[in-house]
This record gives sequence, C-alpha cells and structure tokens, in this order.
Amino acid sequence: MIPRAKNNLHECEHHLREMSNFANTEEFEIHFAAFVNSARNVTFVLQKEFRSNELFDKWYKDKQDEMSQDELCKRFVDLRNKIDKEGVNDMEYSTHIEHLTFPKDILGQPANSATIFNAKGVFHLVGKGTPKEDRIPAKTTGQLTTLCANMTGTLPLC
Repeated sequence: MIPRAKNNLHECEHHLREMSNFANTEEFEIHFAAFVNSARNVTFVLQKEFRSNELFDKWYKDKQDEMSQDELCKRFVDLRNKIDKEGVNDMEYSTHIEHLTFPKDILGQPANSATIFNAKGVFHLVGKGTPKEDRIPAKTTGQLTTLCANMTGTLPLC
C-alpha cells in the first residue's frame, strides 16, 4: 500500500470527474489545471515515499526514460509548465447557439453589466473599464453547445 501516493491518485480522479461535471468553460479549465498538477504531484510523492529504496530508484529511472520518449507524457509536462508559469491553459473553444432569446434566456444578470458572447460561451462583463472589471460565466436557459479543441479532437462541454 502506498498511502500518500494513493491519496494523490484519488485527488486526480476527483478532478477528472469534476471535468465532466461543470457549468461553464471556466470551471472546466480550473478542474483541468488541477488534474494536470495533481497527476504530476503523484510522481513527487512516490519519489519521497521511496527515496531510500534502491529498487525503486532503478525502476523509476527506467520509467523516467520511458516517459521522456512518450508524446502524451511530453504534452503533460508542457501543459503543467504552461499552467504553472502562464495561467490555466491554451484550450480553444467554439460555441454554437441553437436557440437563445436575449435577454429573456440570460439569468441573474448583475446590475450595470453587459452580456458578451464569445467562443467560450456567454458571460456577464461587470465593472467594465475599471480596476474591478471581470467576466463572469452567465447562466442561460437557451440551447448552446460549447466544444473544446484538444490534442485528440473536439470535446463537447456544455
């Protein structure tokens, strides 16, 4: 049993589940970033847990060599570095609006905000032009489909 590393694997599973249980692209990106970082942390914990085990050192060195040649592993290293140093990630989105009656289908719009539509979906823009400007995902009753372009194609989000 590897209790600490196993807990980190459970953390990965949690973020992976949450990636499919989100309300907007911002939540998806947050869970995706957490998943990528959690996955990388598993190897750090394994190394610490087995730091004095010579058999593990040999096994892990072989695994590192193997992973350094694997394209998916390389992509995860690049994603983690980008997430940690530049922000969430570089996913590309497109949103197709099937049906949306504006403003009736936009729920809970804050006072003094504008509704904006972009590839990531529908948002409220609050505090425009001020230091407190923010883009908040809007809840709608309309029919929208947002797709995320990833390394293997497109993934329908919401």
